[in-house]
Amino acid sequence: MADNVNYEVDLNDERLQNVTQQGNDILKESNAAYDSAVAANNKTSAELQGKIEANTNDLVKAQQAQSDLAIQSLENDIKNTEKDYIKEQSGAYTDWKKQSNQYGANAEARAAGGMTNTGYTESSQVAMYNQYQNRIATAREAYTRAITDFKLGIAEAKAANSVAIAEIKANALAQSLEIAMQFAMQNNSLLTQKAQAATAIKNQNF
Repeated sequence: MADNVNYEVDLNDERLQNVTQQGNDILKESNAAYDSAVAANNKTSAELQGKIEANTNDLVKAQQAQSDLAIQSLENDIKNTEKDYIKEQSGAYTDWKKQSNQYGANAEARAAGGMTNTGYTESSQVAMYNQYQNRIATAREAYTRAITDFKLGIAEAKAANSVAIAEIKANALAQSLEIAMQFAMQNNSLLTQKAQAATAIKNQNF
């Protein structure tokens, strides 16, 4: 008659407890290794994102400085054009006063020629005044056209700057998203490997 054999596992068996402890140690080491890899991955991702942000800020500042310089140049042109316009107005008025002065050199020449108080003198005065008015009108038209062009240039510079900055930021966003996706996929892969390694260790040691 066969002896009764007891196949029950003694959970208090020191050998079994040693194997279980070894399995736990291996599992902890494996998990720690994968957690360290994920942390390193996240750190690298953050560093790259920081470099993109810093580079973007530098590009935006450079673009803004270039735009500000162009706008400042146009604003200086507006001031200079305004000064030139005022100078032209003043010059036209001074020239007209000299020509039309009844006691000036032109008046003496007319008197010497016997043309004082004649119709010629009156028409000459009208012609000089019309010439003065035409000169002022021409200067005003040129000034208005120049100011309009300069202001349009400023508006275009601002618009171009906005577009350039938008492009810089859009490129940075695209790079940032690409890095985020790339490192997220790497993390997912590491976490999957971690889970698979944990399952294998448990199957072998527990």
